[in-house]
Amino acid sequence: MRLGGRSRPPDCHPVLPAAGLALPGRFGGTAQAAPPGISCLRPDGLRQFTQTRSTPGRRPSGRMTWPEDGVALTCGVPALRLRSAVRDDAASVNLLPEDAIWLLHMDSIAGTVDLGVTSFRWVAGEDRLSFRGSAARRLEALGVGSIEDLLRLVAEDERQDARLAWRTHAELEGPLRLNLSIDVGRKQLRRVSLHACMEDGISRGTLADVTGEHAAGGTGGTGPDADGEGPDLDGIGPYTYDAEAGLHRWSTQLCRLIGLSPDRDQRLSTDAILARIHPGDLDRFERAAATAMQRPEPYRLQYRMQAEDGRVVHVEDRGIPFGPRDPETGRFRCARGVLIDVTDRATTETRLSEASAMLAALFENAPLGLAIWDTDLRYVRVNERLAEMNGFPVERHLGKRPDELLPGIDGLEGLLGRWREVARSGEPWLDVEIEGETAAAPGRRRSWLEHFYPISVDGRTIGLAGIVEETTERKAAEVALRQSEMRLKEVLDGTLAFIGIVDDEGRLTEINAAALELGGHRREDVIGKRVWESAFWSDDPMTAQAIEEAVALAREGGVSHFDVTTRAADGSDVNLDWMLSPTLDDMGQVRYMTISAVDITERVRAAEQVETLLREVNHRSKNMLALVQAIARQTARSGATDFIERFSQRIASLSRSQDLLVSSDWKPVDLRALVLGQLDHLRDLVDRQVTLAGPPFELPPEQAHILGMAIHELATNATKYGALSTPEGTVSIAWSVEGPHSSRRLTLGWTERSGPPVALPDRRGFGTTVLKDLVESSLGAEVDLDYAPAGLSWAIRTGGVAPVAATGTDAARAARVLVVEDEALLAYEFADVLRDAGFEVVGPAGSVAMARRLLEHEPCDIAVLDINLGRETSEPLAEQLLGRKIPVIAISGYSKEQHPTVFRDAHFMPKPFDARRLVPKIRALIS
Repeated sequence: MRLGGRSRPPDCHPVLPAAGLALPGRFGGTAQAAPPGISCLRPDGLRQFTQTRSTPGRRPSGRMTWPEDGVALTCGVPALRLRSAVRDDAASVNLLPEDAIWLLHMDSIAGTVDLGVTSFRWVAGEDRLSFRGSAARRLEALGVGSIEDLLRLVAEDERQDARLAWRTHAELEGPLRLNLSIDVGRKQLRRVSLHACMEDGISRGTLADVTGEHAAGGTGGTGPDADGEGPDLDGIGPYTYDAEAGLHRWSTQLCRLIGLSPDRDQRLSTDAILARIHPGDLDRFERAAATAMQRPEPYRLQYRMQAEDGRVVHVEDRGIPFGPRDPETGRFRCARGVLIDVTDRATTETRLSEASAMLAALFENAPLGLAIWDTDLRYVRVNERLAEMNGFPVERHLGKRPDELLPGIDGLEGLLGRWREVARSGEPWLDVEIEGETAAAPGRRRSWLEHFYPISVDGRTIGLAGIVEETTERKAAEVALRQSEMRLKEVLDGTLAFIGIVDDEGRLTEINAAALELGGHRREDVIGKRVWESAFWSDDPMTAQAIEEAVALAREGGVSHFDVTTRAADGSDVNLDWMLSPTLDDMGQVRYMTISAVDITERVRAAEQVETLLREVNHRSKNMLALVQAIARQTARSGATDFIERFSQRIASLSRSQDLLVSSDWKPVDLRALVLGQLDHLRDLVDRQVTLAGPPFELPPEQAHILGMAIHELATNATKYGALSTPEGTVSIAWSVEGPHSSRRLTLGWTERSGPPVALPDRRGFGTTVLKDLVESSLGAEVDLDYAPAGLSWAIRTGGVAPVAATGTDAARAARVLVVEDEALLAYEFADVLRDAGFEVVGPAGSVAMARRLLEHEPCDIAVLDINLGRETSEPLAEQLLGRKIPVIAISGYSKEQHPTVFRDAHFMPKPFDARRLVPKIRALIS
């Protein structure tokens, strides 16, 4: 086929005669001949082909619109590819088949392209742009796969502004709105509106064809917005600069940013712009601007401007010069850019700088010595005060260790070890008293009070900080003060609240009202009587005797000072700090004696309470250390390669249970609160993948630890390998309670479903021990642990386990050891160690009653008894065993002096201790 000729290419089929053209199925279903004079419509109604009836002697003509996607219309089979036979702008084509001549008039071969509304997604790190929507195919056909590809389609006079706007959008991750003219091919420019938002390095938005709206609105503008104002971004305003004319055109946004009225003339002279520059930045701005206009690359300046209302606005000026250069200066004659309001950022940076300067000043000028070491204990920074204390200049310290500069400090090797421990553990070491000599005062003993803190970044210790206060003078002052206080006390001891005068015969001659009111006595009832026979001490013979002896001592010039107890008027006991002191004449003879006393009842009670609390804290701390020790050994024993992680998680679980116990004042703990506490790290899954159901129920404190550890082990396993390792998996935690309040039975179940298939573990680890043995022992519960393929299930029922008499080897070859310990984990470890050593273990038991039931079935050769068993002690059991001449090893966190009397004949091992130490101790006692 050729235009205006009489031949056709060999692949063209002759156009059908007047009966009609054959239309392909895409234009109306099945291909068929179009009847003469009938329009053929596509199913979407957008394209048509019409043919006039053939008349003898006349050439038939047809009319068609070219398809949108550029695919050729076909006339018969094989296809007649008109697209390749004509130019894009051809108005008609003559087809000269062999048997007929047809003239097809083409209204628009190229057609009209409407981009519609298309969504896009741009990944900044890869500069990858993808589309979805009506124009996706067209844009991809145009090779648009990146922002730069898209910008190449933008009209040339708008391209630089669009590129600058997009760069600002990407850097600030702010919203963007652009109106652009895009060349979509076939010599068509389409007006599009682009909206985008960016988050986490990904920009998402829409591209809408607004060509019709733009033409109807008659804006006729070009550039980043329909009104020529540039991108609508908060705190950003575009501008253009004509260096030759000396004029700056500011956008509405920029006028608002600087506080100018948007209605005013937005063309400003260079002098007007310079008048807005902060005086302190003017010289620097002029130099930087001149340099920027000479370089064919983007520039970036920062300076301050004075707003209309007097505010100082910090701006970042980003732009690029363009256009021809001035032949004399070599500078570009134009520039486009944006001003970005960075006042908040600049203010923050200024504040941070000021804060840093203040901290540096504080460090250098502090009256205390300050130092920073790296993890090798080498000085990184010291202040002048510490340098003065050590006797070396600041720079002499840097890179040195304390032992290299201060060999005269007492116990330096021990200090270095403790400092390393601070770096390793991340725990501070406070109130450290250090003594020794430094180069600042050779030969003089000095003292310091020091505190050491780890410096951590992202959980990793990178160094140590130290605060040093010299206490040499203060300690000397404290010694002098104590001596002065002793002298003052000697004076005050004669004038205490309870005051009485006694003659050399020991008779009361005077007494103050406070003393009478305290005992509820009348003056005549006590005056004239010997003090030890007075109503104050009438019902306490031992106190009366002590006072009589004090009077005898005072006759010899001696002073007596001790605590006594007297009966108050309301019948209560009152503790008194009581003193009897003689007053001598010039000859050294006793003139009279003074009784003085002060009520110390509250102090005595407070001291007793403090002593009790300290004993209890000491006991519980040692118990807790023993628990931690047991967890560490059991975790290590299980052979876990991730020991640190598992051990840390188990200690965290123990800590959560401990917090719950402390918050409840060691009273029974709510079961739901205990479970939720162990699932705290999974709180986002609760009520979605994890469900809890059950009535209120309280657990005794001694059982809460073990059940909390069990829930932790289940949650850890479910997260790593079970149902919670997949989004579809679920865990159901349900419990019920039966029986009266005094003997309620708990049934608790953990059920996993929709997780990975479950298989029986190939070895028994510490987690299984907790779930089975410790729960059975601590809660007295029946435990069912099922590794069904559909999901792990674990169920307990309290009150259903009978005590086990003994386990281990043949009784004929092994001694039987009764183990009584209320902490189930410690009890399990003791029993485990003893079984490994060849002993038979009776128990373990968590109470005296359980131990006695065990002994009814099987006697023991030796017993290991924890003295404190929750709300009771093992004292009656110890009496029973010692009465039978059975050796007893007592274990406790309390010191031996605090034990009940019966345990004085028992062997004692203080907590915490290595359970393996029991083995030689037991063998020695049995042998």
